[in-house]
Amino acid sequence: TPEFLRRIEQKLKEFGYEMYYGFVEYYSETNAIHKELTPFHKRERFSYQHEYRIYIECNNQNPLTIHIGNLEDIAYLIRLPNKKPDIATN
Repeated sequence: TPEFLRRIEQKLKEFGYEMYYGFVEYYSETNAIHKELTPFHKRERFSYQHEYRIYIECNNQNPLTIHIGNLEDIAYLIRLPNKKPDIATN
């Protein structure tokens, strides 16, 4: 939601990071690419994923953790049936 993205962006700005977001653009592997690829480009064979990305410009090699607070006002919990994973045994 726009509010979810706003909260992430606000927190990142506190730390001096820039954020970009949007849908991925899928490109054909058989056709020549005439433009520079960005973090928002992906091979066409993955187009079934309909991916949306958040890209954070950061020179840090460590994982980035941010806390954006409680999301109860913009999200809700969906409980799934309790199913144990199938485990193969020998």
